[in-house]
Order: sequence, then C-alpha cells, then structure tokens
Amino acid sequence: MITEIDVTLTDYALAVEAAIFAFSLSRTKEAWPALQSAFVLFFCSISAASLVGGTVHGFFSDNLSRGSKLLWPVTLILLGLTSFVVWRIGALLVLPQVIVVWVTRVALIEFALYSVFVLLGRRDFIIAIANYLPAVLFLTLTFGFRFLRRPNLPTLAGIAGLLLTFVAAAVQHFKISLHPRYFNHNAFYHLLQGIALFLLFISARYLVRNSTNRAFGKIGEEYAHKA
Repeated sequence: MITEIDVTLTDYALAVEAAIFAFSLSRTKEAWPALQSAFVLFFCSISAASLVGGTVHGFFSDNLSRGSKLLWPVTLILLGLTSFVVWRIGALLVLPQVIVVWVTRVALIEFALYSVFVLLGRRDFIIAIANYLPAVLFLTLTFGFRFLRRPNLPTLAGIAGLLLTFVAAAVQHFKISLHPRYFNHNAFYHLLQGIALFLLFISARYLVRNSTNRAFGKIGEEYAHKA
C-alpha cells in the first residue's frame, strides 16, 4: 500500500517532467555541447532524485526500514549531484574557460565531501537544501548578469524559475501546505519545483541553441581580446 500518496505522485511527476526535459535537450541540434551536457545532467539528476525520493515516501516511509536506510541517502546524494551541475552551468555562462575548469573541480570536491557527510549519517532534507541553495544563488546571479547584457524572455523565465526555487525551499522548510492531509508541504514543494523546472527548461533550451552564447559565455576572454 502506498503511503503519502500526494508526495509520492508529485515526486514521480517531477521525475517524468525532468526526464522529458533532459531527453528534449539531448536531442537539440547546433547546441553548445558543454552547456547542453550540463543541463542534460541537471535534469537527469533531478529526475533520478525524484524517482528514488518518491519511492521512499510511497513505500518506505518508516525511517527505520531497510528500504529507507538504503534509498534515502541515494536521494540526497543525487541532489548533491544536481548542486554540482548548477555550479558548472553558472560558471559556463559567465566565466572564461580556465576558471570554469577550476570552479568545476572545486564543486566536484565539495560534492564528494557532501556525499561522505550524508553517508556518515546526516540525512535530514535540510542538509540537501543548504547544500543546494548557494549554487542556485550563484546561477541566479549569472542569469541576472546575462539578462542585463542581453535582455530576453527565456533568460527572464530562467530567473523566475530560480527565484521560485527559493520559494519552494521556504515552503518545505516552514511546512506550508495547501492541505494538511491531501496536499502537504512536501507535495506543495514538488508542485512549485515542477513549475520552476519548466521555466528553467525554457531558458536552457534557448541557451544551448543560441550559438552566440559560446562567445558570450567567455566574458573574460572577450575583455582580454579587447585589451
């Protein structure tokens, strides 16, 4: 019997949505390869985390069950992977390649340390949110920078999606629900995340398709050439 039906179904809906977005972006032609692969991994990691997390909520809600002990850390580590990819996406959008490499390496080390932290026993969801929000803030700032230099609706949609992510995190942390029994704070969190992902997909599709982003993303190199 499925427990927490509202949370389970919204988690599974997120998994399907993110998988569709990942597949769509992977099929995009004339794309910026580095950014395309980063966004595909971003949506894939969210899809996997939602699938595993939904399974925990639906079938292993008892924290002491074997399934919960095995799968919940996987969920948190997958969310850590999402955070790592967000750092890389932000770096690709505004930094020269040499700095992108270093940001990626540091983010990878942070992801490894976070994963060890989770495996050692810290498994509250707030840990994943605390790890994720700095990366989201960084990406929000990079989107804002790009929008100031080249205003367009897809980038604005991405900014809206990222800001909605902060709202979703607040909803989850403060346990704000639409209904305490039929649509609790976790389900509401998933609903807001689903909207945020759609807005981010609009922005991601634009960014990976726009060939001028390759030069635009390497702002440091542009300045170097001008100097």
